[in-house]
Amino acid sequence: MLLILSHGQSGVERGFSFNAKILTENMQDKSIINRRHIVHHVHLIGGVDKFEVTPQCLQYASAARIKYRQYLDDQKKEDAKSTVDSKRKYIGDELTDCKKKKKMP
Repeated sequence: MLLILSHGQSGVERGFSFNAKILTENMQDKSIINRRHIVHHVHLIGGVDKFEVTPQCLQYASAARIKYRQYLDDQKKEDAKSTVDSKRKYIGDELTDCKKKKKMP
């Protein structure tokens, strides 16, 4: 004889197992959410073979690629700016230290 009691968390646990199937090691939160949306939609329509590729869909895909490249360019610019700022701060700190050492008798 077997007694099974539901603890009300089966929906949440199903979500965990669903996430585990679609995750890769280095995914960011945005990627996880978007991948879940895609997998959910494919499941809703009944499989990949029933997915229709429309001209609008192709347009969205090319626009997404352009946005991604722009995002990468913005990240490079931000990294370069932060590197310059940190070097500038380091040089300023060194200059302050040198001035303090000169004033000491």
